[in-house]
Amino acid sequence: MGIIKKILLAIVIIAGVLNISRQAHEYGLDIGLQLLTVFIMSTTFLWRWASGHLPHIGKPVAITIMMVTMLIARVIVEYAIADLLHVDLVEVIHTSLKYSPWLWLAMFLGSGVKVFFWRWLFAGVHQENRSDVTA
Repeated sequence: MGIIKKILLAIVIIAGVLNISRQAHEYGLDIGLQLLTVFIMSTTFLWRWASGHLPHIGKPVAITIMMVTMLIARVIVEYAIADLLHVDLVEVIHTSLKYSPWLWLAMFLGSGVKVFFWRWLFAGVHQENRSDVTA
């Protein structure tokens, strides 16, 4: 992996951690820890998948896994909003879907972009791991 790809990977990870710390500051430590857990699990999955350690998982399955991860993180945030406003979680989700459907679509499309971005970052590493397995 080249130096530019390593810098991009570091920026992506640092941006994710900063976003989680901002949301933890906004909604509380428990929400921050839940989001951090989802972030660590999704990042670990993407790292292992993109570097070729999970060859049996194809791109469509990886995109689906990332969409589910995004959905879990979004529900955690909406739960925090519902708790903060003292309203029902279903009302918050309904309002979110009704008034910002493009946000949901962008997040689902972002899941696919994220998978392709990580695959591109680890393209050289993926080839090295594939040659190690065949040797």
